[in-house]
Amino acid sequence: MSDDFVERLNARLQPNAIQRCLIRAGMFLTGYELLKAEIQDKVKGFFVFPAFDNEPEDTREYDSKVKILDKSEFRACCKWLHQNGAINETQLQAVFDIRDFRNKVAHELPNFIIDQSYEIPRGVLENMEFIITLLGQFWGRIEVDIHPDLDPQSIDDHDIRSGSSLLMELVINACAEV
Repeated sequence: MSDDFVERLNARLQPNAIQRCLIRAGMFLTGYELLKAEIQDKVKGFFVFPAFDNEPEDTREYDSKVKILDKSEFRACCKWLHQNGAINETQLQAVFDIRDFRNKVAHELPNFIIDQSYEIPRGVLENMEFIITLLGQFWGRIEVDIHPDLDPQSIDDHDIRSGSSLLMELVINACAEV
């Protein structure tokens, strides 16, 4: 082993470097769960209402309009959002890439600690924040449009912020310090 390799490995194995890596990984995984909720939970919630009196939920419309789009429920929900104008083709692919990266972080976390080629780029977090914001605006616009006490024309989409987008903003700001 070269002295340079040993020095780099020792630097990565210092407690503060391990903490930084694990904190960034935790922030990324938190962001992914926020993104997933904006996608999968909200699309399903758009079609399926909670059942009452122990009646089973009616998922027929969800199954026929969403789940049919892909064998993966997550990917199917993403495709439905794309079809309905919430995200464009580039953002759809970015969501798929974020999911692939999420699997890498979750399943290969020790590599992120040891190997310097494994990093969680700030750009991935910022892209997640952007997409979460877009989705929050999409769902918020639907709420504004159907709310009888609101004037839809008086509310600009850019003024709509979801709880997920606000939380992701806090995650990004915390990441700036790590």
